[in-house]
Amino acid sequence: MSNLAQAAISETLKRNFDKAIELNRAILKETPHDIEALNRLAFAYLETGRIKEARQIYNKVLSINKFNPIAIKNLKRLSLFAGRKVSPSTNNGQSTGFQGLFVEEVGKTKIAALIHLAEAKIISMLQPTNQVLLLPRRRGITVTAVEGAYIGALPDDIAKRLYVLIKGGNKYEAYIKSVDKNSVSIFIRELHRQPKFKNQPSFLGRGSTYYPFVRDEALAEEDKPEVSRLEDSDEEEELKGGPEPAPEEAES
Repeated sequence: MSNLAQAAISETLKRNFDKAIELNRAILKETPHDIEALNRLAFAYLETGRIKEARQIYNKVLSINKFNPIAIKNLKRLSLFAGRKVSPSTNNGQSTGFQGLFVEEVGKTKIAALIHLAEAKIISMLQPTNQVLLLPRRRGITVTAVEGAYIGALPDDIAKRLYVLIKGGNKYEAYIKSVDKNSVSIFIRELHRQPKFKNQPSFLGRGSTYYPFVRDEALAEEDKPEVSRLEDSDEEEELKGGPEPAPEEAES
């Protein structure tokens, strides 16, 4: 990666979009078909409210590579706001035109700061309101872009609980809430709650007590995490002074 490209990524992460525009334009003078620079330029235009220019650049990307997922995704996103005024981002990284997406609801929504973030090159291309996917894995929940790029992971306390609920049939959607050089937060919303979890909210506030967990057969599969209940297993073992009891004893 050239020094100019590294500088463009750095300015994007700092949300210095005017400087990012200048740097990416300089790159494109030398290499007009640099897709990464084009996408960064379009992103900077979008974040500064220059929707027409952003759309033109994304279309140029597709003229070079008609399957480019970033350009496809953002043109689709822009089409949703056709004819509407979209404000530039504010200093905290939130796009003022899309705040209705992040309506909080007790027990059904959560804002989470991701851990184990991807490289700066990936983070620099994220935008508030981008949809992301929650993928249960053996030791937690991975967060990826819709096109598959790894972004980060949920903190253990949230991941342990959501793993069980997702495997049990609950459905969720998630969006980028804010992006900074060293941090990414996402907004998670419960879409569907299985009847067996009717008394178990997806997210609990501080000081709340976890409800007993309704065991699900999905957790018997090979990639289950090290916890098998919604309670924090580390705290439970510490109190009991030993390993977690067998399933039939735990539920008795």
